[in-house]
Amino acid sequence: MKRGPKRSPLQREQDRATISRLVLEGKTQQEIANFVELDRSMVGREVREIRREWKASSLRDFDEERGQKLAELELVKAELWQAWHESKTAQESTSIEKTGVTGTGRENSALSPARIKHLIRKQTKPGEVSYMSGIVNCIKEQSKLLSLYPEETTGGSRLP
Repeated sequence: MKRGPKRSPLQREQDRATISRLVLEGKTQQEIANFVELDRSMVGREVREIRREWKASSLRDFDEERGQKLAELELVKAELWQAWHESKTAQESTSIEKTGVTGTGRENSALSPARIKHLIRKQTKPGEVSYMSGIVNCIKEQSKLLSLYPEETTGGSRLP
């Protein structure tokens, strides 16, 4: 069933594409060897190499996806921290109070000057709890993505 001593790079790539498709269809190595007219041992080597590449690709894709999710969580966490700090800034309120007698009730009597008191009140609020809760959730999600927590189990079975 051999084609010849050596396949060209183009022929090898075409065979690998065909072998990949047939592996995904669930064909045996012997069925694939018959279809592409190669030795079963050569098909076996190609299948091992294809599976190794698939695994490497999936790990790369997983790492890339995890990195993107970590970056997104870091951005959300930074926004939450900023909102939390802004939520606990000092609140300033001003009020004006007039005190004292302004008149005696007679037209020509002397008026006593009114006192005007300006009150400026500064009050620091505690931070908004919902922002801190969001920060804690971001940290938990980041820790999960980095596999920093052991997997939780319930009744001997792993949770998804």
